[in-house]
Amino acid sequence: MKAGGAGLEFLTGELKDSHDPSGIVFTALAAMSGMEVEYIRDRTLEGHEFVR
Repeated sequence: MKAGGAGLEFLTGELKDSHDPSGIVFTALAAMSGMEVEYIRDRTLEGHEFVR
């Protein structure tokens, strides 16, 4: 992403006490979004089973 010019911008100011937080932030957000997708998928499948 950095090679393509994409980056992370903090609207509330710079994140202090960290040298490069973007890598860890992106990793954490990616992991959480993956878990959320699985949760939504599971709940949708449960809803489909309930309707039948």
